[in-house]
Amino acid sequence: MVKSNAAGRRLKVVFFELVVLVLLVSGFWMGVKGTQDATGSTRVRGSMAVAACSTTSGCTGTFTPDRSGDSAPRTVRISTIAAHKGEKVAVALRPGTNVAVRTGVAGFLLAWVVFGGALLLGGLLLRLGAGLPRPAGALALAGAVVLGAAWLGR
Repeated sequence: MVKSNAAGRRLKVVFFELVVLVLLVSGFWMGVKGTQDATGSTRVRGSMAVAACSTTSGCTGTFTPDRSGDSAPRTVRISTIAAHKGEKVAVALRPGTNVAVRTGVAGFLLAWVVFGGALLLGGLLLRLGAGLPRPAGALALAGAVVLGAAWLGR
């Protein structure tokens, strides 16, 4: 009876470790893709004067390209609320759309918010699901640092 309990516990730990691994890999992948959007050299870069922000659709504003020859939509939107009304923020446009992403340090840090959330959730899963307090604490702390840096850098 004791052996089956130990085997069941080990199976549970392995299951939660795999779930956390998938969660972290997907969060990391989203961070890499977001960083490419924010730092991509093929994007039309410029600044956006924030006109309005909504909790459901993000912020909209007027786009001014850095180079005068660039053709870009006049009104663009940022899907996250990463600015305040009246603020001018550096952005890059996703090709063929009117969707902008933040650039510079703010854009880089905001791209990693998903990974920070995955670290926090992974820590919670490891602690509550697998019963591994030390690795869980390390993941949660790393997630809090990533999210804190993104919040301070916005």
